[in-house]
Amino acid sequence: MLGLSRILLACCAIACGTTDRASGTAPASPDERLANSTRAVLAEAATRTVGLVTVDPQGTRIRWFGATRLKSGAEVDADTQFELGSVSKVFAAVLLADAERRGEVGIDDAITQHLPGWKLPEQSGRVLTFRNALTHTLGITDVMPSNWVPLDREKGVTRYTEAMFRDYLAHATLASGPGERYAYTNVGSALIALALTQRTGKSYASLLHERIFLPLGMDGSDYADVSLRDPARALDGYDEDETPSVRRIDLSPLAPSCVIRSSLRDMGRFIGAALRSDNPLAPAFARAAQREPNILNDRNAVALGWNIDSRRKLLRKNGQVSGYRGDLILSPQTGRGLYIVVNSMRTDITLLANAVLDALWPDLAVQ
Repeated sequence: MLGLSRILLACCAIACGTTDRASGTAPASPDERLANSTRAVLAEAATRTVGLVTVDPQGTRIRWFGATRLKSGAEVDADTQFELGSVSKVFAAVLLADAERRGEVGIDDAITQHLPGWKLPEQSGRVLTFRNALTHTLGITDVMPSNWVPLDREKGVTRYTEAMFRDYLAHATLASGPGERYAYTNVGSALIALALTQRTGKSYASLLHERIFLPLGMDGSDYADVSLRDPARALDGYDEDETPSVRRIDLSPLAPSCVIRSSLRDMGRFIGAALRSDNPLAPAFARAAQREPNILNDRNAVALGWNIDSRRKLLRKNGQVSGYRGDLILSPQTGRGLYIVVNSMRTDITLLANAVLDALWPDLAVQ
């Protein structure tokens, strides 16, 4: 009855709301504005699905637009899984900040301090630190290591090994000094994960489960760098040519940069924890959100694991992988947050997320 009551109240709000004085019509409801903001994306393909979870002082709400039935026959719901892509890097940042709180590492430690026997590039005696890894200021300009080979879909999964990664790093040359210049790369998250596993003696999957998923109640999330997605639970993803996507690569040591799987329910829990101080990870979230004063990504500032949308005053991190694009957005000042996912590699997720932000919270729009 509670769900029916909410529906009736929503309908009453639309039907009985005050009218727009200029047009004489009732103002659009948030759901109507959201539907309008997703219409162009959904019109491009019948397979398109847009899902979002919002968190604000009034609570958490999950919405789906477009195709809402999976190829398995199941309906999309709060527990439907999808891959986070590079949003996984925020989890690496929170894990590192939590490890610092536990006294296991320091954010300005040399990474080799926690990876004995590894040879990492240096410049003029300056070594790579965790801060460099978090802020994409390693001086490494390769998004993926130069010896990583993408999957040939005809031959199966490409295996990228730790030995290959070590060899890449041992021969890499820095394009700039550590800390000097922003250059986006997947290498940093990989180094953070390897160092944490070495320092704690636990696998990265175990660290995620024990220190993030379990404390936050994210029981529908997992980390798997090898296994294929479960078609019975996963949102169907589509590549740029609109063909169904699959888990294409075994990233192995690079997996921490992009392979976490989650759901809208769990991302709502993650956002809620990031916005509140009543959970054990609150100090780690606060640490990861600290702005780096001398680093810019284009015109935007950078935090420890986040980009800062300076015009909207938001923390943001987007990601894309194997048929999904998503954007994680926090407004700490207003206690609001959003995660949006679309099952299409053709969609510009930043434009879509901005349209949804404007529909949901016009006060955060760029003036």
